[in-house]
Order: sequence, then C-alpha cells, then structure tokens
Amino acid sequence: MRLGIFSWFIVTALLTAGLVRLGLWQVDRAHQKQAAYARYLAHQRLPPVPLQDVARAPIEELNGRAVTLAGRYAADLQVLLDNQSHRGLPGYLVLTPFALKSGETVLINRGWLPMGRSRNQVAIERPPAGDVTLRGTVAGAPARGLLLRGAEQVETLPGGVRRVQYVDYDMLTRVVGTPLLHYLVLLDPQAPGGYVREWTPPGSDEYRHWSYAVQWFAMAAAVLILFMAFAVRGGRRAAAG
Repeated sequence: MRLGIFSWFIVTALLTAGLVRLGLWQVDRAHQKQAAYARYLAHQRLPPVPLQDVARAPIEELNGRAVTLAGRYAADLQVLLDNQSHRGLPGYLVLTPFALKSGETVLINRGWLPMGRSRNQVAIERPPAGDVTLRGTVAGAPARGLLLRGAEQVETLPGGVRRVQYVDYDMLTRVVGTPLLHYLVLLDPQAPGGYVREWTPPGSDEYRHWSYAVQWFAMAAAVLILFMAFAVRGGRRAAAG
C-alpha cells in the first residue's frame, strides 16, 4: 500500500523530531563535559590536601583534586577492572585497597596492566609494604560500557586477585571486607608500585559529543530535504496528470 503525502509528512516529522532530540542530547552531554572539565581544572590549581581531611566530601567537590595519603596497601588483595584498553591493546586497571591512618579505605588505581597470554594467569607486582605516603588525584570510576549477563559476578583468580567488569563500591566493599570511599585515587605517575598511568582528565572528550550532535542535525536536515524533494516531485506529477 502506497503512503499519501500526509502520511509521509507525519513520518518525516516524527523522524526529524527524533533526530533533533538526539542532537540536543549530545549538545547537553557536551555542556556537561565542559562543566566537568572546568571543575577538574579548577581543582588541579589547588595545592594537595591530605585525603583524610576531605575523605567524606562528595566526588563533585573532589574530582581532580590532588591529595596525599598516609597509610598502607592491602597487598594481599588486588582488583582487576576488565576490558580496559590502552593505545589499542587490551588489559586491566589495577585497583588496590589502601587503608588510611584515619580509618577509611580507598581504592588506589595503580594504572593499566596489559593482558597476558591467558586470562586466568595475571602477573601483578605487590605494592610497597608497610606504612607509606602517596600522592594522587581523586577521580570517579570509569564509565560502564555495555554490560552482558553475568557482568555483576566477581571472578576469583590465583594469588588473591579479583576481576570485575565495572566498579560497584557496594559490591567491592563486600569483597574487601571494609567500607570503601565512593571514588578512586589515581596514583601519581612518579610514585612506585604502579603501571601505565597516562590519566585522561574527565570531560576532556567533549568534542566527541559536538561531532555526534552535528551528525544528528545533519541527518535531520537530510530527511527534511528528501521529503521536500518528494513533495515537489509528487506535486508536479499531480499537475501534469
């Protein structure tokens, strides 16, 4: 059954509205990323602060803040965050619990570790033992990707290593056995006991959302142009017939 011009108009209007809405959503995401990046830069200009003094502050007030930490690693427990790539290579982020002298426990992101030949054999160096003082940057957990069935499970590997698909602080609290602060600390690139640490500032990829927005708006414009061409052609046929 052939659609009439009015039916095509309704279809075009709905499709165009949907594409424009997707474009506006990307614009909003870009603005959010801009604000996050601005907050990060503002926090980066502040001097380092002992984490124990601000440990209970919300992540919005701490994201990007340089901190110092006094305490010790829980060296017998390592958490691997799966599906993390670096320069196109697969690997993990190594998260290690760190007990502050003030009593709180935070996960230290020690950096990116490449995947070995086998997913069941991962060689992880133990962090420095005993009381240490670290420097790092407060950060939120990496964004969750597409989660498949069973992603909530915690895999147990040899050597006290746990592997997870995403960071869930309540779940990891049960694994670690003590309450965790709800953010990570990115280990300073100069600190010992870490892996690849080329940290990306939050919100610095805002250009990606502007690019997506332009694509959605261009598609909306293309749909309108096609409809107008179809309508003009149909009108000419009707006049000729």
